[in-house]
Amino acid sequence: MPTIHPICGEFGDHRWILEQLKKAIRDRNFSLRVIFPTLSLFHQLQDELLDEPGVNGVGGIRFLLFEGFIQEVGERLGLEGTAPSPLVRDLLITKAFESLNSQNKLTYLGRAPFTVGYRQAVLAGIAEWKRSCLTPALFMNWAVAKGEKEQQLALLYQTYQQLLVENGFYEEDLILNQLERIAAVGRIVAERSLTILYGFTDLTPLQNKFLETLSAWFNFEIILDPTPVKEIRQFIARQFVCRKLPEMPQTPDSNALSQLQCRYGTATQGFIPIGAEDKSVQILQTAGWSKQATAIACEIVNLLRDNPNERLDNFLILSPEPQAFLKAAYPVFAEYHLALPARNNPVGEYPGLQLFTQALTAGDLDWQWPEMEVLLRQQYNGESAAAGDRVLVELGERYGALSGKERWLRLLRNQDFHRYFSEKGLLLEPFKQVITLLESIPQTARLKTYLA
Repeated sequence: MPTIHPICGEFGDHRWILEQLKKAIRDRNFSLRVIFPTLSLFHQLQDELLDEPGVNGVGGIRFLLFEGFIQEVGERLGLEGTAPSPLVRDLLITKAFESLNSQNKLTYLGRAPFTVGYRQAVLAGIAEWKRSCLTPALFMNWAVAKGEKEQQLALLYQTYQQLLVENGFYEEDLILNQLERIAAVGRIVAERSLTILYGFTDLTPLQNKFLETLSAWFNFEIILDPTPVKEIRQFIARQFVCRKLPEMPQTPDSNALSQLQCRYGTATQGFIPIGAEDKSVQILQTAGWSKQATAIACEIVNLLRDNPNERLDNFLILSPEPQAFLKAAYPVFAEYHLALPARNNPVGEYPGLQLFTQALTAGDLDWQWPEMEVLLRQQYNGESAAAGDRVLVELGERYGALSGKERWLRLLRNQDFHRYFSEKGLLLEPFKQVITLLESIPQTARLKTYLA
């Protein structure tokens, strides 16, 4: 199994990983691999390494995203098939839909035209099911007791998977199947080279499966940067099958920003006082996009002037309406000689945010079954993934597709529910944590409510 290496503050300054990389370059140890969760972090570390004194290149050290690592492993082992492009996926799901519809097997799903948006939604669902290790067979078994929609989705998923194999295409779940077969017969000699997972705040069930299978061939080391927030630390520990992370002070600094960070994701109430000398959190009041852009540009220029070690890359601007802000900000930032690269990154690129966005989505949709299922699968991971499958099956068979906040809360308070699952020997703690998390999310909240 992978080694968990917690380093407090590492994701802020990257000192540990930079030292490891420089040592590998000095020792000409080019078997090292570093796997990143996002392309932005990939490029950032690469740039920082090349800026280090005496570093003129990375040699043979491999910087990879997780997907690239899996692809590289597959190529080295000579696995069959190639990864389908987005166009190929679109063509295959269209073929699957048309084939089933022509056989009158999509009486529910076939009511609407299979438009681009429809296809993308189905493919996104399939991708999520695969990341959650929900195979077509598992999905089909689950859908048997459900409605027409779920059964036809399962059939469409199964047909798409068959078309992938028939046409020689392999997505990551199919690559995992091949790797598991190879591992079972012990055909590959382990090279045991060090592979570092850096910057991850969680792993999908599929990624955990890959690490479990490939641990026979690679020495995996996962670098974590523990947060002082208890609730998030518990989540991270579960994601990486790590019983406990090193303790950290709840308020490492007395400034308002540190205290806000410590309260993020918790149910802590109360105001945070800001002293006159505390500049960690400031609120600028302006009217209109242009004045907002001007105020932000001035702040950035002043901070760059007063802090020579700061870089423009260290600043992040979040806007509720990015396009409107960018339209006004481009000419303003140009006047201040500041670059303004726009990044429309999906939240999925930041794994640590997935749990919270999914929780917000589930809350916004009044705790409907599909969103709750995704949340529960996120919570049951690692060693508890199989237990999560059993819990979901039992929930579905015993209570149907639960929907609505009040119904979920009544279920949690139902003693018969707890007694039944206890007799079955099923783990309910992650289930309770999901309900508690959702119940703690306020209907509305503003930053000002945390500041005095």
